[in-house]
Amino acid sequence: METRSLYVHIPFCESICSYCDFCKVYYDQKQSDLYLQRLNEELSQIEQHHLKTIYIGGGTPSALNDEQLEKLMSMLKTYSLEVEEYCMEVNPESMDYYKLKILKKRWY
Repeated sequence: METRSLYVHIPFCESICSYCDFCKVYYDQKQSDLYLQRLNEELSQIEQHHLKTIYIGGGTPSALNDEQLEKLMSMLKTYSLEVEEYCMEVNPESMDYYKLKILKKRWY
């Protein structure tokens, strides 16, 4: 059976909610940079399938700064050529016009 979906976990949050059971840590730029570097290494080892969905969850993926979000979306670009559905969890407090612009540029 061919894998048709990709889940990317971004474990960083600006605050930790007591009700959330997901793996998460407080956002730290240096740790986030290291995490994205390792994620890129892991993604480069995955065969590039024709994916149907890409889901970016967390944590709070929108906690990444603009440069980090741009890097993440760039890493996923090669997997997204025929994707039918993209989804990314966001916190309205950490999402802004510039981050939406990054997502639009990468997904359309």
